[in-house]
Amino acid sequence: MERIFHSYGELFPTEFEFLVLYHLYINYPSLEMQYTEIKQAIVDTSRLPFLDTGKDRQIERTFKGLLRTFIERAPSKSNQFILTPHAEKIVEIAIHRINNPYLKFPLKDTFEMYFKLPNNATEDISNLQSWFKFGFQNNARQMVTGHLEGLKLSVDDAVKALNRILEADNLSAIQILEQFSANFQILGDKARQITEAIRMKVEVHYQLRDIVEIFAGRVEQEPSAHRYDDLEYYQKMQHNCQTAIRIKEEVNTFFDKVDKQLDVINMKMVFAGSKIKELQETLRVQSHFKLSLKKMLVYLLENSKADQPPQWITLPDSFPRRDWVQQKFRFRTLRYYDLGFLKRTIPFEQKTDEEYEVDQQSQFELELAKQALIQEYFEQAQRDLETAKSIDLSKRIFEITQQENSIEIGVQTGYEFIRNLTEENFIEIKEELQSSNNSLHIWKVTVRNNRNLAS
Repeated sequence: MERIFHSYGELFPTEFEFLVLYHLYINYPSLEMQYTEIKQAIVDTSRLPFLDTGKDRQIERTFKGLLRTFIERAPSKSNQFILTPHAEKIVEIAIHRINNPYLKFPLKDTFEMYFKLPNNATEDISNLQSWFKFGFQNNARQMVTGHLEGLKLSVDDAVKALNRILEADNLSAIQILEQFSANFQILGDKARQITEAIRMKVEVHYQLRDIVEIFAGRVEQEPSAHRYDDLEYYQKMQHNCQTAIRIKEEVNTFFDKVDKQLDVINMKMVFAGSKIKELQETLRVQSHFKLSLKKMLVYLLENSKADQPPQWITLPDSFPRRDWVQQKFRFRTLRYYDLGFLKRTIPFEQKTDEEYEVDQQSQFELELAKQALIQEYFEQAQRDLETAKSIDLSKRIFEITQQENSIEIGVQTGYEFIRNLTEENFIEIKEELQSSNNSLHIWKVTVRNNRNLAS
């Protein structure tokens, strides 16, 4: 952390030094410069209106601050200097932020150009890997991220423009509406781009899903006789399937990040839509103020008199009239202040309760064993019915209850047995109470096989 702190001053120039670098970058692109030219760039930058403090800049100090990290001597030329790649990169980042090149064409075109999967992706895994390496990782991911960042900034600019329009005092109602309309046309275009991007993203998602299913199907399908024993071929198919799954998961992870960025942009656009309410309030207040001002001026013209000395005017005695001069009003919406992103709270990590986990797992396994035992007794009772033509179900239930020491297993076995009887079976119930240790009491139930009896 300390090394990061100390390296910050070396990596980033001050605001004044940055403008000097920009001056050199524009006037001497990839060219060698002399000390006098750098000196003149420092002087010209210090004279900019928003930087002019009335004091002369220390040229030598500024030059030494730029030397090594941002400016370096040209090879074999001690009196010539060039911008370092690091300085050029910093200036290009700022230029890119202002003039985002990705916004010159729609977001839909970005997806279609860089996310298009090859037609032969299912024929050989190397084709899919080539698209993932050179199409997705090296191009598509960077392009879409830059495009979304520029889209977010353009929406921010539109929102700020709407705020400036609402706060302007020198615009008429027509001018306000025209500028509002122009900014909402920009937002409408961005909304269409977002919709198209979501549709394109979904198409790529389903294409990747289908490709993974094809590779998985080659692993699961019954291999031919001469390939069944070919372990190397089978392992190759498994490797191809795992590679396709990994590519799909990484692309989906990136799409999740894209969704979050689109959600942020949508929230900003929804906020921009709320400015329409403020526009309505602004126009109402302006209209009311102009009407009141007009009434006041008419009243003064009709009731004022000329007075001495010349060109003096006597206002009417009843002036001012409060209901014409001023009118209380208030905006019912709060002004938006961009405070940046809120800090995320640290997620609470739920600790694993091992004792509870073991207890629940043992109960689950006990329940599974109980269900398996009931199924075994039920199948045995069905076989006995087929063999003996009849079965004393009450006696069988008591036997199971006593053998397993569980009333539940005996009763559930009887329930499953009765539930699975067919029309060929006959149930005979006699009102003879059968008891087992005074804990279970049922009528005497006998099940007969009608088909066997008829034969």
